[in-house]
Amino acid sequence: MNSAFLFGDWNKNFILSEDGIRRVIGLARDRRDTLRKTPVKEICRAIGRLSPFWSADGSYRKKYLMTRPEKTLGLSTPMITLGLDMFAASLNEENLVRRLDQQLGGYGCLDAFVERGGQSYRAEPLGVVLHVVAGNVFFGPGESLFSGLLTKNVGIIKAPSGGWDFLSLLVMSLNEIAPDVARTIGLLYWPGGEESTERAMVSGVDGLLIASGSETIAAYRRYALPHTALIEFGPRASLAVISSSAVARLDMGGLARDVALWEQTACTSVQCIYVEGEENAAKVAERLSVALRDLSARLPEGSVTLDERIDIARLRELSSFGAIQGSARLVLSFPDSTTTVVLELDSNFEFSPLRRCVRVKPYKTLDELIGALEPLRGILQTVGLAADLRELPEYRDRLCAAGIRRICGVGWMNQPGPQAIRDGVLELQRLVRWVEVDGT
Repeated sequence: MNSAFLFGDWNKNFILSEDGIRRVIGLARDRRDTLRKTPVKEICRAIGRLSPFWSADGSYRKKYLMTRPEKTLGLSTPMITLGLDMFAASLNEENLVRRLDQQLGGYGCLDAFVERGGQSYRAEPLGVVLHVVAGNVFFGPGESLFSGLLTKNVGIIKAPSGGWDFLSLLVMSLNEIAPDVARTIGLLYWPGGEESTERAMVSGVDGLLIASGSETIAAYRRYALPHTALIEFGPRASLAVISSSAVARLDMGGLARDVALWEQTACTSVQCIYVEGEENAAKVAERLSVALRDLSARLPEGSVTLDERIDIARLRELSSFGAIQGSARLVLSFPDSTTTVVLELDSNFEFSPLRRCVRVKPYKTLDELIGALEPLRGILQTVGLAADLRELPEYRDRLCAAGIRRICGVGWMNQPGPQAIRDGVLELQRLVRWVEVDGT
């Protein structure tokens, strides 16, 4: 793919050669001062004006759906439509301002020095930030780009495989309503693993925001210079925890969404469900099977690769073998569907083959649960927690100490709020450097 958006202009015959990369980096650096001097409210307003384009009946939503993204994303059309609804809602101008206030203590610090506690501070953008973001949640790269813009960073974004159509239309929509802001964006594509290209791009930027697999993160980290700011979001695992007191009133439809959204490819998707008590675990597995069947009518499964089908078949075979030994039971499995619910009687966390495959496991005590999570300490992400009000403080405290980055109610694991922090860090804080005036 030779097409590229280079800071206000489309180039359909762009060659990402050594000279081409130098040109991209040079153009990006030329835009740094312009974006730095743009009032942050103007940037918020520009991003907010995109929402109608991507909401229901929005012109750019229609254009994107005409590209048949279900073929490249492996998601059904209703799932993609739901994602577009969520993305359009995230562009709300007021929410963007509140996010800046929450993470930076006020958006004004991006425009001028502000007084805090008798000291003067200013948040300076890193400068030029390269965004390398996996497309497992297709609008994720766009959200990353906007995080950079909110902090006045010129953005170069590498389109993920299968993500060009969405990002190119997103840039087009921004160029239509806010060309001055769009002139601070570069959009390119190159195949992953091209070491010379990746090394040259990383060495020319001030910051690198990468959200991808461990191998990709390790490779880009090697290319970064000592002074390059690194913002990394690696692979994570998420789970649901349900105490015995919450089983009767459990939001089963919400739990089904926690399993099914993005076909479990998001770091926030539940892979294991821990339920207090073996009998309760069996009840939850049965009820979840019904809820997943019901959900499939509204959010059908997407297309599946051969490798994914092999992994799912292996899970089903192992659970059938476990049934003979009395250690597992296959609760839900359709020959023409990937949706699979397995009840496993051990408490060890195991990864799912994804595509709506989930393990339900009993635990006897909170100590046993925390012990089962210990091997995952560095990669735990979200817990969907259902417990009695009196139990919540202890559960939250123990889960925090175990390494969890986010705790939410069941049904909200894949739908964080507009001011949610990302992966346990204040993302906007990582995209700026603080300047302090002391004693002058």
